[in-house]
Amino acid sequence: VADGTFYSESGEKTVKYMTSAENYIHTDKAQGIIKYMRNTPVKFVAIMPNEDTSLESYISSMTYLEYSDMLDSFKITSLTNASVPEFSIKSDGKPTSLKSELENCGLADIFTDSINLSNITLSDDLFVNDISEIQPSVTVNSAGIGGSESVKATVTANTLKSDSKTADSTLKFDRPFIFMLIDNESNIPLYIGTVDF
Repeated sequence: VADGTFYSESGEKTVKYMTSAENYIHTDKAQGIIKYMRNTPVKFVAIMPNEDTSLESYISSMTYLEYSDMLDSFKITSLTNASVPEFSIKSDGKPTSLKSELENCGLADIFTDSINLSNITLSDDLFVNDISEIQPSVTVNSAGIGGSESVKATVTANTLKSDSKTADSTLKFDRPFIFMLIDNESNIPLYIGTVDF
């Protein structure tokens, strides 16, 4: 764990970087890492667009093909020394309605009484009046993904040393990037967020 510079959209910031050897992934538009969790059936993925591409531009062009090509580039023997900044996303715990966004995507019928949902219930009077999401709180620091924010770096550094792997290249996440928590079995993203200090 060491201080370093993050080149944010709003200017340079000093942040704490965690460096470890991780599995390298890439496409012609971006590069990233996959980190498997020990006690959870999900993986942490961080993706940073190439220097000539802004995060906003990369997100707007990210298709399923880009996503699958990124994950398909995984090779167990392809490691990079990844420096990822510590970050935390706080949730207010309040549900946010997705109704208008889903209606704009063409799913308006699900919110009407004309929709037939009898194939998923024994009743024929099931209807949906809203769909909401609650943003989780996510912490990525030297204690790990979801780790305590008050962990002492020296204790964690000793733990990480015993798990250390060697890598030939280096990837520093020093610009805005995307992170995902992805289900190991289905490869479906359970959470997607961006980091920009």
